This record gives sequence, structure tokens and C-alpha cells, in this order.
Amino acid sequence: AIALGLASLVGWRGVFVVFGLLGIIWVFAWHRIFRDEPSGHPDVNEAEAALIAAGREPTQPSAHEGWPYWRRLIAHRNTWPLCFAYVANSFAFYFCITWLPTYLHEQHGIAGSSLGLLSGLPLLVAVLGDLGGGALTDWAVARFGLRAGRVGVCCLGYGAAGLTMLAATSATTPLAAVGLISLAVGATMLTLGATWGVCQEIGGAHVGVVGAAMNTVGQLGGIAGPPLVTWLAKTYGNWNAPIVAIGAYALLGAALWCLVDPRAKVFD
Repeated sequence: AIALGLASLVGWRGVFVVFGLLGIIWVFAWHRIFRDEPSGHPDVNEAEAALIAAGREPTQPSAHEGWPYWRRLIAHRNTWPLCFAYVANSFAFYFCITWLPTYLHEQHGIAGSSLGLLSGLPLLVAVLGDLGGGALTDWAVARFGLRAGRVGVCCLGYGAAGLTMLAATSATTPLAAVGLISLAVGATMLTLGATWGVCQEIGGAHVGVVGAAMNTVGQLGGIAGPPLVTWLAKTYGNWNAPIVAIGAYALLGAALWCLVDPRAKVFD
């Protein structure tokens, strides 16, 4: 929707220029604000740096070397359910930024400015889901404990995403279809706070490795998802087939989260 509005003012080429300039601005902001260590940040004083360091687990660089280290990651009970559940996020998200406009046009006859506005709705709801999910998992952990607060939120998010995505196949109006898909995408993003929280909890001092493994495997949904969507649509002759696949995988993600225990650290 933002790109559509900009295009009406500066043309479609101008949209790329504006977004590129925003990226350059972000590079300078990142260089100013972010540091590898809190002690290196100009706004962190000595007392704050000492307080942060006092609560951190000691790191042992030598522990990262060799096959035994990676074998512990690969063989741990949490690794594969966490990694493959995360595929559901990119599967749904990349559908929205690749084939959703085509789906709305071919399945529901949407065209023109309405197509751009409706195509952007799931991404807006995704932002709300991401922010709301962080608050929800924090509240749930405080109220029900660590496992319920993390696993419960992810099961809720993926379960709701799967059901609403499947319901979109029965939608009779374009607005109902995009509304249900938007709710599904927002529900997958509801899991992000809990998911990355679990990476911290089971990774400890090795959270970067655990998070990288999850994120790498999770991107299979972005790599394989778009071509799979086109194959399913062509094979079955309609756009409901890929929508069912996305919904079914979200339900699988909910089931996989039942196997995750955020209390079980990978390297302890």
C-alpha cells in the first residue's frame, strides 16, 4: 500500500529510489546505534556495562570446534521441531510477496488499485501479529510458566493460521478471502516472539548458532514455497491447492511445537 501511494507521486522507478535511500539511511543508523558488545556503545556507561556482563553466561570459544559440538545441536530433541516449524512462517509470508496478487486476480477477479491495497493487507496484519505476539508470550510466561508461555503461544498461532488459511478456500468474496489470509499470516507472525525467545532459552551462550540453524532451515519455505505454489496451482487447476498446502503446513507447525521444551538447553 505504501509503494502504491509512492508510485502515484513519484512513479514506479521513484519507488525504488525512495526505498534505496531509506536503506542507506538505515546503514548509517545501524552503524551509529548497534554494537557487538554493549560496552562498545557510546550511550552505555561503565555501570550499565558491568551490570549486563554480570548477568551473562561465560562463553567458551573452544567449545565451538569440532564435530561433537555440531552433533549435540543436530541430535538435540528441540532442534528439528523448532527448525521445521519455522518453515510455516516463510511459506505463508513468501506467498504474500510473490503470488498473492496473482491469486486475487485469477481466483477473485481483483484488478487495479484494489489489487495493490488488498495485496498489502496481510503484510500490515503481519506487523501487528509480530508485535502482539511478543506481548502475549511475555504475559503467558509470567502467568502460566515458561513452557506454556512459549509452546502454548506457538501452538495457538500456528493452529489459528492453519484453520483460517484453510477457511480461505471457501471464501466467496475477495474481501473475505484476503481477510482470512491476512489473519493466517498475522497468526504465524504471532509466534515470532515465543520462537526467538526459545532460541535464547535453549541456546544460552550459543543462541547465535541455534537461531541461525532455525532461520536457515526456516527459509526453505521462502526458497521452495513460491515454485511449489505454482506447481500445485497448475497441477490441480486452481489456487485452492496451494492455499490448502500452506494451511496444512501451519497445522503441522503447531504439532511440531508440542515436541519443543524450552527448559531443555541444547549445550548443557
